[in-house]
Amino acid sequence: MADAERFMFLGTDPQRVGEPAELSEAARVEWIPLDSVPRMIDEGEIWSASSLVALTRVLLKRPRDVF
Repeated sequence: MADAERFMFLGTDPQRVGEPAELSEAARVEWIPLDSVPRMIDEGEIWSASSLVALTRVLLKRPRDVF
């Protein structure tokens, strides 16, 4: 089920300024280029239903020439 509230942050030109500050609720935190998301889904690296819903929406709404 994907009925829990989730927050996803999408940067258009992100720049790393330091390590993540809040790691208490994550097993893994890292920056992922959006163009690598379909491969990560295919390979089972991203499998959470709520993450899949949010990432699929972002992938479908972005301009076609970016992907």
